[in-house]
Amino acid sequence: MRIKLSLFIVLSGVVVFIPLAVSQPDPELVEQAVPRPIIPKPIVPRPVTAPQPVQNDPGPNVEAYRRLAQSGLSQSNLAANQDFVDRFPGSQLSLRRMRDIAVFFLLKDQTDGNNPLETCARWMETRFSSEAYSWNRYMTATDSHFLDRVETHLLLARILASVGKYDHALRALTEIQTEGEKRSALWNSRSDIRELLDFTRCWCFDGNQDFQTALSLYEQFLRDYPSSTLQPGALRNAATCAEQVGPQSDRSKTENYRSRLAEEYSGSPEATVIKRRSR
Repeated sequence: MRIKLSLFIVLSGVVVFIPLAVSQPDPELVEQAVPRPIIPKPIVPRPVTAPQPVQNDPGPNVEAYRRLAQSGLSQSNLAANQDFVDRFPGSQLSLRRMRDIAVFFLLKDQTDGNNPLETCARWMETRFSSEAYSWNRYMTATDSHFLDRVETHLLLARILASVGKYDHALRALTEIQTEGEKRSALWNSRSDIRELLDFTRCWCFDGNQDFQTALSLYEQFLRDYPSSTLQPGALRNAATCAEQVGPQSDRSKTENYRSRLAEEYSGSPEATVIKRRSR
């Protein structure tokens, strides 16, 4: 069966949901085993536009980016886009182009057993391991440049989690939070980034089947971000984690979270999955 999933990312401070077509088993069959954590599915179209002028970036960097942005991303010019990232390593526009390339991989279908996201994860990890992307380089960068570094690394963490490399993703999330908190005023002003980071951390423990830790983190997420668009996913995942933990008190939690999901987010895909299971 072929269904649409979606991954959400942050691009220049804006939450964007990217549809991802992948082969998946029937949701009802998945729910009968140990359910994998799911991601909410709202989709917001992403406009393809050239960026505004970026501080401290040389002219050739900006002009080369604009040329690439005008032609869009395709398999035929993927190498040229990757070359741009390597020609201007660590620059603000190279970080933005890296995110565009990651989106390109997110939209690719898995073929012949090869997962394009694994290729993308390896490519991004190699770049981030170089001195050009060292956090030390961004200590004196503008807030905008620093945030591009944070957002790109957060996207990498989500891709790592998507391919099951949960420990790698958790290390990336710890890195992001540690460096972000060094700029406390900026970090505290960006609850959207903290929200995505915290949900991804929940997702990683869930995917690693550390259900007790995941449940505690989902519960904290539900308290910390009551108006989040990720609440349906957090409620559904918290319910399945509580079910896996097993004691009577957690079974009560399972029913509580399912009831909240059905009542507060009845039209969400997550509520639909729960309804199917209860039939």
